[in-house]
Amino acid sequence: MLASYISLFVFVSCFYFLILAVILKPHTILNNVFYLFVALLAVWSFANIFYNISTDESSFRFWYKFASFGWCGMLIAVAYLVLVLTDNYKKTPLIVKLAVVIYALVVYILILTDNGFVSDIYPGKYGAVERVDINKLSFYMFYAGNIAAIFAGYFMICGAVKKSKSNRFRRQAKGFLIFASIALFLLVVLFCLSNLLHFQIPAVRVFIFFVFNAGFLFLLYRYRVMLLDFHLLKHDLMNSIGDFIMIISPDNFVVKANSAFFEQIHSDNAECYRLDFSSFFENGDEILKSLTGSVADRKMVRVNQSTVKTISGDDIPVGVLMCPVFDRYSDYIGSVVFCRIRTEFYKVVAEYSFTEQEKKLAVYILQGFNNKEIGDKMGIALGTVKNYIYYLYKKTNSANRAEFLQLFS
Repeated sequence: MLASYISLFVFVSCFYFLILAVILKPHTILNNVFYLFVALLAVWSFANIFYNISTDESSFRFWYKFASFGWCGMLIAVAYLVLVLTDNYKKTPLIVKLAVVIYALVVYILILTDNGFVSDIYPGKYGAVERVDINKLSFYMFYAGNIAAIFAGYFMICGAVKKSKSNRFRRQAKGFLIFASIALFLLVVLFCLSNLLHFQIPAVRVFIFFVFNAGFLFLLYRYRVMLLDFHLLKHDLMNSIGDFIMIISPDNFVVKANSAFFEQIHSDNAECYRLDFSSFFENGDEILKSLTGSVADRKMVRVNQSTVKTISGDDIPVGVLMCPVFDRYSDYIGSVVFCRIRTEFYKVVAEYSFTEQEKKLAVYILQGFNNKEIGDKMGIALGTVKNYIYYLYKKTNSANRAEFLQLFS
């Protein structure tokens, strides 16, 4: 049966995307809703494999109701995907979101209670043939709801395209509109052929979902992968590096990090991925400002002096190199942040036997803070800071700050 083969192809494709979901571990609402959509599509396509090869009425009805759960769920998932994709999710009132869920549930309940618009199902040459009763309420609910959703989706996507500065998003949105238009055209043509002219062709949803979902999955798959997925951290080479490496998303959250980062800086992997990367640095505001500038200038930036706090509470001096990454459409998709541990700092500390207080004072001097700022950070008076610095210079045989800094170069 042709319809069963098409459904099998869609089902196998869904498995590929679901496996990809587990591997990539998405942390955005768009990806989570997308994978919910794929899971529901898998349910629908699995049921359609058996639905289109059934031969008796009871089997038809069972698999029809099974498949209906998938496509009623997809109505909700597609609506939420469009809201998230067009950045309207938070702006949309809760009552509108609930209305979408209630609409899909009511349609599904009507189908479960044998009040759906499909009055008869029988085997055809290419798969199960459905006879539609246009006098049923569920018929008008389904098609009127779908047409309203299509126009609302078109309106929101066109509005988002005008506002967006992203070349990638514009291409994805235009592609989505093309596939949606083809699916809408097929909906009208195949419905007319199968019901008004009584042609013996399988349920039109199989073809509509195949075209619409094939395009939709392709576009969203491309959109997901281009967000940020650096495979370099999956290699042992990266985890063997003693310096700290982070990959951050466009909104500055940690996406991945190497093993050295988790061993020394932050042991809680789950919580780490919800944190802004700049929160790990003493001078986080300066780091963030430097990254913003590097993205605007489209070039890497270096911050020579910074510190990160270890799990044990120690401040480690690091040099930070931030490399913004752009995709083939010139959209910013995130950055790779390299934090090089300043090993020369520990050599000086060991050579001159710095106390904990002297080590902290040296860190602040390396970061370029003046005496007043050091006093504020350490909670001591300005005069006390000057005395500490005097004895630190004397201990390291440094005449001034420049000579002291020279020790760490």
